[in-house]
Amino acid sequence: MKIKFKLIHLISLIICIHLSHSISISSALDPHPTIEIPIFQGGYNVEKLFDASKETKSVTYQIQTTNPPAEVLEFYDAYFNGIGWRSSFEICQRNWEDLSDRTKTTAPITRQLFASWEHAELNLKAVLWLTYEAGNTDSQNEVVVKCQLQPKTAK
Repeated sequence: MKIKFKLIHLISLIICIHLSHSISISSALDPHPTIEIPIFQGGYNVEKLFDASKETKSVTYQIQTTNPPAEVLEFYDAYFNGIGWRSSFEICQRNWEDLSDRTKTTAPITRQLFASWEHAELNLKAVLWLTYEAGNTDSQNEVVVKCQLQPKTAK
């Protein structure tokens, strides 16, 4: 009787381990496998994330570039417009927003730009955030780039 119990227990454990591994792999599946989020030339510290429950896919990385990094926005404009997406200018004015703490005179000036594109047939939106600390416009500074694909929300 002990042998049967141990065998049933062992089989149950193997099944549980297999199922938990299968569930963890399925949660890491790309929710939009046919759409690749490109990375601007020279990008480093690249992190790719997939959230199957929210049906989102994102890429975050850094680049060294002159501020403001207009060429990064042009890169994503060319990419998304080139594959049939349209810019969402009605919700996005593409102005650099100052995120600095103006109460501290020594705090760096941090700026962020938000841009987005939509694809009606795929019911998807691509969202881009560019964040950098403003300094000398002739210098190379680190820019954080985050681009995310997500389902469009109902209006």
